[in-house]
Amino acid sequence: MYNFNELNYFITIAQAGSFVKAAKSLQISPSALSHSMRNLESRLDLRLFNRTTRSMSLTEAGEQLFKQVAPLFKSINDEVHALANFLETPSGTIRINSTSLAVEMILYPKLRDFLTQYPQIKVEIQADNNWVDIVEQGFDMGCRIGDDLAKDMVAVKISEPLKMALVASPDYLKNTTKPKHINDLDHHKLIGLRISSHHGAELS
Repeated sequence: MYNFNELNYFITIAQAGSFVKAAKSLQISPSALSHSMRNLESRLDLRLFNRTTRSMSLTEAGEQLFKQVAPLFKSINDEVHALANFLETPSGTIRINSTSLAVEMILYPKLRDFLTQYPQIKVEIQADNNWVDIVEQGFDMGCRIGDDLAKDMVAVKISEPLKMALVASPDYLKNTTKPKHINDLDHHKLIGLRISSHHGAELS
């Protein structure tokens, strides 16, 4: 296993043509830089520099190492700097896990304006009425109705409380007694939505 800092120091020295200039660029002392290069040469069991009191040059092994690793480090630096685009223009993919009811009632209405405002953001929604560990499954966020929240999750309110209504068709009510209390529902035929909780039980 090689120390990437030492490889970066090596590239800087080769580009600067001087230990003193490289040390100044890296903001470390020339002696610390020389120590790092001795460690690198010791691990490789190769001499990378020809040095005198007045000059420095790469050995044949040093030239080969520089030609091979310098483009790789440049590519890494370019990719890291490219991340600044995320700060300047919001972009990328947001993966959301949500119950189907929350998708229809909460997310869709909000996403219409959001996606217009941020056209470079792509949203993927998985409608799932089972309780899902959003971190384990690779989601960026989850949308839940109620207070069922996994440990260590941060909750942000994104809508007012939803109002629910109990409805029945006129034909159904012709042949039964209209319920007046919640317990009266035990004697009626109901259509319910079952949502699995994280405890393994089912809520309706």
